[in-house]
Amino acid sequence: MCALLAMESAAPLRTCPFCRSSGDSTDEYVHPVLGSTFLVSTSRVQGDNSEGLQTIHVLKDITDRREAERR
Repeated sequence: MCALLAMESAAPLRTCPFCRSSGDSTDEYVHPVLGSTFLVSTSRVQGDNSEGLQTIHVLKDITDRREAERR
C-alpha cells in the first residue's frame, strides 16, 4: 500500500484513502501517476481481543477490462 501511494505524492499520507467510515464498500480508484484503474474492495474484520476492528483492502487492476469496455 505504501509503495503504491508513494508514487502518487512526495509527502507520505497519514491516513488511508481507501478507508470508509461505515460498512463494507467497493469502489474504483484511478492511480494518477500510473493511469491504472483498480477495483477496491474493503472489509472490516474483528482482530484478536486486544486488536479490535481491522480493515483489509484488496486492490485488483482492472485497467485492461475498462479499456475493453471502452472499445
